[in-house]
Amino acid sequence: MRIAIYSGSFDIVTEGHLWMIKKGISLFDQLVVGIGTNPSKQTLFDFKTRKQLLETVCAGLADNLIIEDFGNLALVQFARDKNASYILRGIRSVSDFDYERMLKNVNTDLDESIETVFLMPPKNLSEVSSSMVKGMLQINGWETIVKRYVPDTMRAALIERFSHDPVQLAQHYVGESASTTLAQCYSAEGRCYHNLKHLENCLREFRAIESQLKNSYTVLMALLFHDIVYDPETHRPLANETASWELAEQLCSFKELESAVIKSHILHTSHNYTGDKDADTDYVCDIDMAILGYSDSEFNHYEANIRREYAFASDAQYQTGRVSFLKTLSAKERIFNTDYFHHKYEASAKANIARLINQLSE
Repeated sequence: MRIAIYSGSFDIVTEGHLWMIKKGISLFDQLVVGIGTNPSKQTLFDFKTRKQLLETVCAGLADNLIIEDFGNLALVQFARDKNASYILRGIRSVSDFDYERMLKNVNTDLDESIETVFLMPPKNLSEVSSSMVKGMLQINGWETIVKRYVPDTMRAALIERFSHDPVQLAQHYVGESASTTLAQCYSAEGRCYHNLKHLENCLREFRAIESQLKNSYTVLMALLFHDIVYDPETHRPLANETASWELAEQLCSFKELESAVIKSHILHTSHNYTGDKDADTDYVCDIDMAILGYSDSEFNHYEANIRREYAFASDAQYQTGRVSFLKTLSAKERIFNTDYFHHKYEASAKANIARLINQLSE
């Protein structure tokens, strides 16, 4: 029985990996895919998640495929443990060849009975690697770009874990219809600040504190939908927040317990709501207000956009209302409720608000 080993960290499962696995299945009686841990590499996903993703990607491929953990074992030792006589490796470039040739010679020194078999992927996959895909995660719109390089399951996992794109996240979590409505609402005429860019900033702040949350899903949903309805001309307290929650509930099929929490998070983004809340609610509110502590130029841009949203108000009306709101904020002992945002933005937020009050008063 010809048994082969194909190994890797599989931190991001690419179409190149999938091609190698399919080829290995066709060439050998049994293919053992070993998921390893490289101490010199920091992975995006923990081992359990990597194994689940690889199993999902490979589900239904063949009965002669086995996916196992080989930890930090030497590859030859892992091959011996599995009674494998072959090690399957891929070569995409000259640099790959030099490294793989060296690795093959070392493995032969350790056990000359184990053969290394090299495969070259087709042209369209010759440049695809996990490192390449990781590099793309910093590019705006990466969610669409990586579609051709990774299986759908892997792309969905990357979006869920790393995306700052509100439309992509809404599509992933609550479907095409809800994401389309979200995009339309946040892109409506007159949305100079409470728009998709505001959501992107919220999501960047969310990613920084995600691990500290009790329920990151309810926080994410609250952030996506907290301003989906926004009418600056309304004078009724909680009107926008209530309407935003009602539309979110209409668009999404939230579970009953999650629904109550998401509603509470959204209503608390109003400065007038005093209902029950949990620790995650403070993070939602602090994320929504984080702009107050941004740099001078970013804060000035924010203020200019808020003024545009209130274009219906005269200068005198805007000045009176805005100064009153800002003075209420500055009078608080803490603008930000959580320690993380208090330490990160409190001092700069106080300075920005004081400067703006002076400018408006003059």
